[in-house]
Amino acid sequence: MKPLAAETSGEFHDKVFEACDLLMLPTVMIPAPTIEKSDVGASDELPKVLLQMTGLTRPISYLGLPALTIPAGFSAGGLPLSFQLVGPHFSESLLFAVGHAYQQETDWHTRVPPEVIAPPPAGVRKDDVGSSGGRFPPAGRSKRA
Repeated sequence: MKPLAAETSGEFHDKVFEACDLLMLPTVMIPAPTIEKSDVGASDELPKVLLQMTGLTRPISYLGLPALTIPAGFSAGGLPLSFQLVGPHFSESLLFAVGHAYQQETDWHTRVPPEVIAPPPAGVRKDDVGSSGGRFPPAGRSKRA
């Protein structure tokens, strides 16, 4: 008798990948949460947020399938969005080739979210922040969305 995981993985693999070469799926169920929403010590919503952040990647890992996450833009709030490509066992070279082809046609992987001015951490004077002036990323270092 095969273990349930092996049986489930085999059935899924055979049925899905006889019909297609790769799957294109969301990476997460929600746009990236704010630090406040994902802070372990400050949020009662953490279990819900963790499920929303890992609920689409854990099944792929459970099935032992290779996956590649690719940048795909920004939410209305300026936080990163992505999708994942999932392939059959031992299809890493195909995933990398498709991911590379996508990035040759788009520039999401070169962009950064709109510049955010962050206050200095507690105990750090504004004058001690350095050349970035509290900007992330430092001004002039990369393209802006």
